[in-house]
Amino acid sequence: MTASPEAGRNSRDPRAERRKRVAIHEAGHAVAIIALGGAFDSVSIGADGLALGRVRGPVFSPQGAPGRGWSDDDCYVVALYAARYAEVMLTGSFARRAASNDARLAIDHLRGRNQLDPTRVAALRRAARALIEEHRAECLSVARQLHEAGVLSGDQVRQLVASGAPPITVSPNTASEG
Repeated sequence: MTASPEAGRNSRDPRAERRKRVAIHEAGHAVAIIALGGAFDSVSIGADGLALGRVRGPVFSPQGAPGRGWSDDDCYVVALYAARYAEVMLTGSFARRAASNDARLAIDHLRGRNQLDPTRVAALRRAARALIEEHRAECLSVARQLHEAGVLSGDQVRQLVASGAPPITVSPNTASEG
């Protein structure tokens, strides 16, 4: 998430790399929430690059995602899984610990509502992947801004997503360098 891919190629600082990955992960959650008609207060990443990121106050309409036929529970689960796919699409891999935590939260959420069904979980994971594919440029734009600022309001992310980030070509070799 540097100003230019060339600058990122020379940086092998583990903290900087971790901060990039956390920014991409949290951007995946944030963009999914907005794309699904939800809202949140803020998204942030740790200043030292070692602390975890966080989306504060995600809320979905009780009617779920407009035009998609999904419940608010479906939206929440898709937003949880979206971060993993953002990492995979923008860096080529994902951080197992963060992805495992998100998957655990998704499963616990569905189990707590007696909605845990393997077919449903698989469909929601596919939906998360498709959503990030559809909003890849916006996800990268939010991740870059988040990496730079450390925190973005929900309104700032909504503006970035609504403005439709400019098309960005990211090759697999440079995806993690932003």
